[in-house]
Amino acid sequence: MYRGMCVGAVVPARDEEGAIGGVVTGLLALRDEAGLPLIDDCVVCDNGSRDATGERARQAGARVVEQHAPGYGRACLTALGALRQVAVVLFMDGDGAFKAEQARGLLDAIADGADLAIGARPLGVVQTGALSLPQRVGNRLAAWLIRRLWGRRVADLGPYRAIRADALRRIDMRDRAYGWTVEMQVKAIACGLRVAEVPVDTLRRRCGKSKVGGTLHGVFGAALGILSTIAVLRWRHRNANAMRVGQRARLIIAGFALVAALSTPGPMATGQEHAEFWRARDDGNAAAVDHGAWQATLDAYLRTNHPSGIHRFDYAGLQAHAADGERLGGYLASLQAVDPRAYAAAEQKAYWINLYNALTARLVTANYPVKSIRDLGEAWFAIGPWDDVLATVAGREVTLNDIEHEILRPIWQDNRIHYALNCASLGCPNMNPVAFTAANTERLLEEGAEAYVNHPRGVRLVAGERRVIVSRVYDWFQEDFGDDEPGVLRHLTRYADAELAERLRGFDGDVDYAYDWSLNDP
Repeated sequence: MYRGMCVGAVVPARDEEGAIGGVVTGLLALRDEAGLPLIDDCVVCDNGSRDATGERARQAGARVVEQHAPGYGRACLTALGALRQVAVVLFMDGDGAFKAEQARGLLDAIADGADLAIGARPLGVVQTGALSLPQRVGNRLAAWLIRRLWGRRVADLGPYRAIRADALRRIDMRDRAYGWTVEMQVKAIACGLRVAEVPVDTLRRRCGKSKVGGTLHGVFGAALGILSTIAVLRWRHRNANAMRVGQRARLIIAGFALVAALSTPGPMATGQEHAEFWRARDDGNAAAVDHGAWQATLDAYLRTNHPSGIHRFDYAGLQAHAADGERLGGYLASLQAVDPRAYAAAEQKAYWINLYNALTARLVTANYPVKSIRDLGEAWFAIGPWDDVLATVAGREVTLNDIEHEILRPIWQDNRIHYALNCASLGCPNMNPVAFTAANTERLLEEGAEAYVNHPRGVRLVAGERRVIVSRVYDWFQEDFGDDEPGVLRHLTRYADAELAERLRGFDGDVDYAYDWSLNDP
């Protein structure tokens, strides 16, 4: 607590075992004038570290969450999803480049009326070698663009910053990579928020090599991410004010956005490390898990005859029939009483698919009516419920993300998994009307792939244009479908009907992505 404000600290970190302990210790050691802790909650996001970063952070007193998919913004969002309710969020890197005690200046600015306080490195002491030449040049270029495009003079895009929690929710942060800091500043300016710059010192003796200035990939990735974010935000700002954007400008902006998309990893990486616990199996066990209660639920509440061709689930109907809701709850309890590792691999695969879909159906039903599953989520800043603990299996708490990204994808390495899991959205592949079993999984996966690819929400060729619009699933998980757009097109061609396959074969036009998060209710 500082000057009457509850403060939470968010620290994204990757391969920072030499510094993260000191960073966390420094933050938690801060005290107000009464000698009480200044930081009420400290969450470190271990962003795919190959060292003991997470362990060191826990030892220092932080709560640690993991996000295996790389991306600075993605790590910040993951940590925010675990943060307790606070009035102010303090962002600080985990590499030891900043002094914890300078958080007071940022928080003072907030307490004095600012909505966002940026730690401006050029206004403080920058030790020799603390910032590389590309970092300094890129920072000046971005600052110049913000001044020219939004009329606001800024000194820095520094990552050490504090923001009011209500302001953070208002600006709706979306960037998953290097554009995170500039997105926050530009949106704050565009929303008319009060932005202050506070001098902070930058230390040369950080832990290891800078993720931005220390590698060629970091330099180009940051430059492309920041510049493309500025371009896209400016385009949206002008459109929101009904101002005309010329064709040349649209092409430039589209180029920036495309480069950013290509340079940004998908939303999740396979959790190879965490999958090890679940790899055990007994292929000599012929026993089967009973999915009869799930099949009865599908028979009663899944509508497969909608004219759109998208299956709809009657959440309202299930909610209104307590006995059927109890049956679904009993089914989920029975699955959690089973240790799937004691079964054959094929039986396990069906088990996890059914568990994912049944958990999703029960979750939405419990919260219905709701416009989108993305409106759910227990964490204060969560966008969706995928990191909420929904079950306990073999003594381990399990989330939907665990099932998909740390069990099914890494263990089976079958891209057709994406056609079996239903996220309660119109853009998602259909929920299958038949419960998965060891005997039918292969057939259902093939049928699911064919149905989705040949539906407009999967693939749609734009008449009269050399352009195809495909589901954003193939963008988020491109690595599963061939690593690049030609690989995705080859995958789509495999499952497309004859006419669509012929048009996709050798396609060399533009590929765009779309997804509809609207709820798949009737």
